[in-house]
Amino acid sequence: VCSVYDVYPKQIKVSWFRDGQEVTSEVTSTDVMQDGDWYYQIHSHLEYTPRSGEKISCVVEHASLEEPLKTYWDPSMPKSDKEKIAIGASALILGLIFGLAGFIYYNSRTQGQTSLHHKEMILFGLNSLNLTRLKSDAPLVWTWSRTTTAWIQFCWLLQCFSDVCWSSPGSGLM
Repeated sequence: VCSVYDVYPKQIKVSWFRDGQEVTSEVTSTDVMQDGDWYYQIHSHLEYTPRSGEKISCVVEHASLEEPLKTYWDPSMPKSDKEKIAIGASALILGLIFGLAGFIYYNSRTQGQTSLHHKEMILFGLNSLNLTRLKSDAPLVWTWSRTTTAWIQFCWLLQCFSDVCWSSPGSGLM
């Protein structure tokens, strides 16, 4: 896209060139439009994908210019966009590294605790415990309804490895 703003008088010509040859077949242009402040603007679009090594330019001819203004199309990404991509990619990589480190640390801590509590439950002979909540703000209460295996899986899913999760009122474990 070749856009020309703040032009006066209204007469202006915008042309596209490929390797020094004027291109007319793949060009779409707007009419000269008013800016609303006595100035004018025009936009021209070249519908073409340049090949490697081609020089594409937009040439503007206007009475206010001593000679036509030629602007070459630069296919490279602006420096600010490159910096934003680099910062975003760096943040993503750091986030993944810290997330993986936290996951490994968490798993290494919980695996040892699971086997320790499982052994304690077998030692104390707790056969069928279930943890239920009477109200959302009520303390946790024990009932005798689940099997030991289901209770271990329930506590493991909640990652509740404190003494509260593994002892009950009246069991002598608190």
